[in-house]
Amino acid sequence: MLREKCECKEQPLTNPKLFCAMNYAYVMKVKVLSAHDKGSHAEVEVKVQKVLRQSTKVTLSSSSESGRATLFPESWTARGCTCPILNPGAEYLVAGHWDSKRSRLMVNMKSLVKPWSASLARKLLTLLRKDCYW
Repeated sequence: MLREKCECKEQPLTNPKLFCAMNYAYVMKVKVLSAHDKGSHAEVEVKVQKVLRQSTKVTLSSSSESGRATLFPESWTARGCTCPILNPGAEYLVAGHWDSKRSRLMVNMKSLVKPWSASLARKLLTLLRKDCYW
């Protein structure tokens, strides 16, 4: 059986004002360790390699002290793909929101998820310093 490729609409990083208006709770470089379909939801285990920005309302669990965290995609497809796509083994720049009711890191179609690159990180850090006030 041929498995179909996962496809999701990505949030572009084109307009600094739009990026800042999203008021992301966290911006991190992560390496995806695994992704699990839990039936009612999906969980993506990541190794946090660098925190570029973290809101005071975000509390990373004690397991994150070892560099690990769990991202909770709000949407996933019947093919078992998380949207946005987070492939095990890959490194990403992730900007997302905090679910204060459940105390967890969320990713959804409004999140920024891009394959990691040093140039993207530099661009984002400059943008955070110059344009965002959160």
